[in-house]
Formats: sequence, C-alpha cells, structure tokens
Amino acid sequence: MLTDTPRLFYIDTESFRLVGEIYLMTEGVTPQFRSQKSFFIHTPDRTYYLDDVERSAVTWVDAIQQMQRVRRAVDEAEAANT
Repeated sequence: MLTDTPRLFYIDTESFRLVGEIYLMTEGVTPQFRSQKSFFIHTPDRTYYLDDVERSAVTWVDAIQQMQRVRRAVDEAEAANT
C-alpha cells in the first residue's frame, strides 16, 4: 500500500500480515522496474525485492516516482514560503 506520507507498506500475501514499511523520501531511495511481476526499491541501507501478484510492477514504480516528485515539489514550495 502506497501512502501520501509517502511510505510503502508491504505485506505477506498469504497471511495478509504487515511485513514492513519503506519511507520513500529518504535521500537515495529509488524504485527500479525488474519485470512485470517484480521491482526493487533501493535505499541507502538495503535493497527491497518486491513482487506484485497482479503483474503490474511498472505501475508501482511509476506511482512511487510520481509520489516522490509531488512530495519534493510540496516540500520545496513550503520551504520557499517560510
């Protein structure tokens, strides 16, 4: 689940248990498309290997990149107004 914080919560698809979360605005966090089913999220400390059971990994990568662009623009606008 992608939130507007922006964070990505990832779950175990068999138990529907929350496995963890990735804060997406840390410097150096980048999503990378791997295949229809899988993608990576690279962070300074770790690389996450994630699968999409619906085979639309590119949609996740695009959504994460868009969220990062929007949040950076909001943060820059707020900084300019202070």
